[in-house]
Amino acid sequence: MRIAFASTLTAGIAAIALLTACAGNSTGSTSLVPGSPALPGAALHSRERGSPLGTCTEARRLRAGVAHSQSAKPAARSPLLYVADVCEPSIDVLRGGTYYELGSITSEVSDPVDVFADSKGNLYAANSIGPNFSNGYITEYAADNWSSPSFTYNVNVAYPFAVTADANGNVYEGDENGYINEYYQEQNVATVASCQPVSNGRIYGVAVDSENDVFATGATELFEYPGGLNKCPSPTVLPLPSTDVGQGIAVDKNANLLIANGKSVEVVDAPSYSTVNATIGGFSCAVNVRLNKANTLAFVTDTCSETVTLVNYPSLTIAGVLGTGNGLIYPSAAVEHPNAVY
Repeated sequence: MRIAFASTLTAGIAAIALLTACAGNSTGSTSLVPGSPALPGAALHSRERGSPLGTCTEARRLRAGVAHSQSAKPAARSPLLYVADVCEPSIDVLRGGTYYELGSITSEVSDPVDVFADSKGNLYAANSIGPNFSNGYITEYAADNWSSPSFTYNVNVAYPFAVTADANGNVYEGDENGYINEYYQEQNVATVASCQPVSNGRIYGVAVDSENDVFATGATELFEYPGGLNKCPSPTVLPLPSTDVGQGIAVDKNANLLIANGKSVEVVDAPSYSTVNATIGGFSCAVNVRLNKANTLAFVTDTCSETVTLVNYPSLTIAGVLGTGNGLIYPSAAVEHPNAVY
């Protein structure tokens, strides 16, 4: 299931509309259910559950805003876990390992649906709705300063669903109109490339490997641009291994792909990207997956259960589940710093 953002707040999260049901089971050699108890955390504030799926009432937003009036400060120790929380809206910052909540980043954060951290520690957030319900933008935060964005990308951006960066620091955005936009880091005057693999649809996930191959998920297809987006060559088009909707995507050090598909996350083997090697199952609405830099943990965001599941990788055993006890209201994506697997 993927969420779409409309132009009113009455249904919460800018009136989230559910585009598709989380239905269907994926096949694979391994199927795991995230049933581990929630990891203990030290939440900065208490929150109430019980609101209907996808709702962020004004009262709920107000409570979150008051609780997160102070921004998180960079911590001396890493790793950190950044969690995009659409309802607050904010980027919650958790201490890795213990997953205590240190605080949150709120400056110019607007309905964030994806986050990524590059090898230098820069954090990127895909803000799906801009001021006055405009087309959204990508914010970049320096590793040593989260009080305000160090840069903003908005040229050609149309309600972004995905953000990532490559080994050279180039930034990629996937959006509502089926485009993948590439930017030189901290240059917004024009895009390096603006490619449209989907003429009538959305780009839900973007990932770049060590060879600069670019991968993207649409609703029913997986796209690969070998060698990058330069001059927008025709992409290799592969059917998604699952019959469910393609969503977030990550690539490991061996160029295997992890694809969030609603009920599951599938590990798809390189180089053909047509064989599912393993499946992490038991989710309701898995919309996003990220790996840590060491490739030892995957972070799967489930918007229906409002949780982030920690999965040992590549063994695919469940390490724990983060939720309200760790300060999350409505997580949409999670990434560990340092990231940039490449």
